[in-house]
Amino acid sequence: MTLHVLLFYDGKRIVGQPRIQVQLGDQATVEDLKRVLYYLYPELSSIRDVTLAVNGDRAEDHTPLNDGDEVAFIPLRPLQESLERSSEVKIS
Repeated sequence: MTLHVLLFYDGKRIVGQPRIQVQLGDQATVEDLKRVLYYLYPELSSIRDVTLAVNGDRAEDHTPLNDGDEVAFIPLRPLQESLERSSEVKIS
């Protein structure tokens, strides 16, 4: 199956582009995709807090994948930092 992987923040920087295609076998899961991504781009495994979304829905490691799925690889740290900064802004 062919998956369309969208990369954000450090994932995009590490891979060098915002979108890649990955080929996986039938009955693959999100965990299988993560293993392949970490094999192809070892530096991705240094991103500690990451979530994946399949076709716009948050996914767990056991989530099954289907041919043509769009999977977003989203590092959470930059998102958390921007949320923390925005909560520090006070309007008078």
